[in-house]
Amino acid sequence: MPQIQMSYFTISKAGRENQDSSMHLLLEDGEAVFAVADGVGGSSSGETSSKTAIELVCEWAKDPQVEFPSLFDAIDIKLKAAVKASNSLSSLATTLTMVTIKEMVAKYAHVGDCRLYLLRGNGLKTLTSDQTEKQKLIDLGVLSRARAENYIRSNVLLSALGSS
Repeated sequence: MPQIQMSYFTISKAGRENQDSSMHLLLEDGEAVFAVADGVGGSSSGETSSKTAIELVCEWAKDPQVEFPSLFDAIDIKLKAAVKASNSLSSLATTLTMVTIKEMVAKYAHVGDCRLYLLRGNGLKTLTSDQTEKQKLIDLGVLSRARAENYIRSNVLLSALGSS
């Protein structure tokens, strides 16, 4: 049987704290679940957001009959509700990329700018696309890849869980 493994890395700007959270589980039925969330926003809110998303993915893994869209909706609702209930939080938002693998069939879901790759043999294939302003402008042909290297708003997300 082929080996399945998860790896992730972050390239952070100097002085910025890493707000990633990740998990991997092997369920009793042999299904593997992997997820990485990257908190948006700085201070402790980014870390809180990513940890909340991963906690809900772990709960979801106990009942994987729930479809990915329902899980992502539940995370979004929980983050928005936490902000409403708090006097000190102005926002909670996170990206989330996850994959399940069972009997060599992979299913994945994604929001934000964490990328999912498939490494098979000698090839590396990107399965997700960044949901950022920069990537959208590249896709539309407005921004060249060369100009995108220095694009000042490269970290602006178009989609994240919990964001308004």
